[in-house]
Amino acid sequence: MPPEGTEFNEHISVAEDIFVEVSHGPTLMDNNIFLSEVAGRFCTQGTAMVHNLIAGSFVYVGNGTDNGSKVFPSPRYTPYHVPHRTEIAGFMTILHGDARFYNNIFVQQPISQLLTDYAKARKEESLDRMNYIVGTKPYDGYPDADEYFAKFYADHYEIREQRDKFYEHLPVYSGGNIYFNGAQPYDGEKNYKIDTENHITLHLVEEDGKTVLHTNLYQYLQKSLYCLKIPALQGFFV
Repeated sequence: MPPEGTEFNEHISVAEDIFVEVSHGPTLMDNNIFLSEVAGRFCTQGTAMVHNLIAGSFVYVGNGTDNGSKVFPSPRYTPYHVPHRTEIAGFMTILHGDARFYNNIFVQQPISQLLTDYAKARKEESLDRMNYIVGTKPYDGYPDADEYFAKFYADHYEIREQRDKFYEHLPVYSGGNIYFNGAQPYDGEKNYKIDTENHITLHLVEEDGKTVLHTNLYQYLQKSLYCLKIPALQGFFV
């Protein structure tokens, strides 16, 4: 978001840390520190977030992939390439999903009045368009891999014929994520830890010409990792 003290106007952006639009993926975001109030705008599919500290929300999950028609549906058919080449293999809509979240630390931050005013002015306060909740919560209702691929099996003929293959969401995968300060997982998430006992502080300051992050995160992280029973992660977070 703009600096503190900025007056609200309709042209203010949410200033997300990263914006991925109409990509079929894969798009890997690993070993980053996302500290803005909005970590990512994901009008896309095929993303993977691994080993990140994420202190901002995700917006436009499941949205923003049409051509802006005022009357009729206008999905953006976008090209995809032959693997590792530049030739176009075909065109396809963006189905959303195929998102993977592994071993991330989510920390809910207070939301500024400027951001809430922005959302209200644009009438985008819904969970999928202008979300304030840090975590994977915007992916509520997305299928897991078993649910999604069952629709393609020969012995599920009735389900297979009823599916909307050009617009249904792709599955979401997750594991090993940790949630602090009220950050929330999506409703189908497994193997995660919500810490409701400890409050995490994050302060970005400039010291001797360098930007330094002050946090108490490491006082509580090891205990959460132990509860997740993922010993392979210990070395990464130490």
